[in-house]
Formats: sequence, C-alpha cells, structure tokens
Amino acid sequence: EAVGGGFTSRVIFVVEERKRKIVPEHFVTDAEKELQGKLVRDLERISKLAGAVEFTDEGKKLYTDWYIQQDTELSLGRPVIDDTRFAGYCERRATHIRKLMMLCSASRGDDLTIRAEDFHRAKGLLEAVEVKMGKTFGGFGKARNSDVAELIKDYIQKMGITTRKSLMQKFYRDIDPMGMSIVEQSLREMGVIKVTLKPEIGEKVYEWIGG
Repeated sequence: EAVGGGFTSRVIFVVEERKRKIVPEHFVTDAEKELQGKLVRDLERISKLAGAVEFTDEGKKLYTDWYIQQDTELSLGRPVIDDTRFAGYCERRATHIRKLMMLCSASRGDDLTIRAEDFHRAKGLLEAVEVKMGKTFGGFGKARNSDVAELIKDYIQKMGITTRKSLMQKFYRDIDPMGMSIVEQSLREMGVIKVTLKPEIGEKVYEWIGG
C-alpha cells in the first residue's frame, strides 16, 4: 500500500544491476587525495550558502517550456514511466528537477542562480536514472506469483532464449508447473516472449522479443 504514493513518490530511485567495475583491492592515488581535499573545501563552502535561489531568464524559459510539455504529456496519459506504481512520482517530477537544479547550481558556483547549464544537467541526470527506475518495484504487485514472475521475465531477457525445463530447474523452489504456465501466458500476452514447441527435443522454448 505504501508503494506509489507518500514517501516513495518523493524518492529518486537509482537502479543498477551490475557493478561498473571490479576493484579487488582499493588504494587511493595522489590525484584522488588531491580531489578529496578539493571536495571537502567545496562542501564546506556549499554548507554556508544561504538565501533564495533565482532563475536566470534563460534558465526560467527552459524550465517553463519543459514543465508545460511534461504536464501536457501527463494529462494525455503519457507519463515518463509507464507504470501505475510511479503515478505519484510522475506528478512530483517537476519538484525533483527543481531540487536537482539547485544542487547543480551549488556544485557549479556560489551565485545562487539556476542557469541553462544547470537545467540541462539536472534534466540529463533525472532522465538517465528514469530509464531503469521502473525496475525498483519489479516484484511488488497484487497478482499471484508477481514476485517470481518478475524474476522469470528478467532471466529470459538476460538469456535471450531458454527452455521451460531450464526455467523449472532454476525456479522450482518458487513456482510449480501450473504457476509457470500462468506466468508463460502473461508474458506472451504482454508481447515480451515468443513460445515455440520443439518436437525434436520435446520442449517449449522461450525467446525474448520484448523491448
């Protein structure tokens, strides 16, 4: 009941499925030590900023045009994240980008203004995160087996092609054959998989065709 409104709609969820790089042993280079010192000094200055943050003319026009466009898209039923659980987030999206613009302004300088570059940077950051944000609550839903259905969907997408036997071997602890048939039908009707019966191996083959 908490998902989709209240607290969760006020959070920018960052979802990643793998590490950016593997670091078996970490050590700090001289360049990183120098950067650390600069960051500490910069954060000390940011902590002392006070007063209203104002738009420049160009920054205000960019934000206003963006706001009108995204509000129009929302009213037409075309939210940036096509998931009912993110309806509250989409309604508060303008608030998120305003806060990000202020952060970008503070990281850039001390003038307490939102320039065009702050708008573009904030918009880019938000859009980059929203690509995978829909996966945040992948396993939450009221449908029976919704949690394992999401795992099965992700597995087929990762593998590209697999068999029903392989799926049952991997997920037998979480779902029975009848439940697997229901998940199969759901994924077919969603248009994300193609199911082919291979008589030569006596197996159903699942192929990922979704976006």
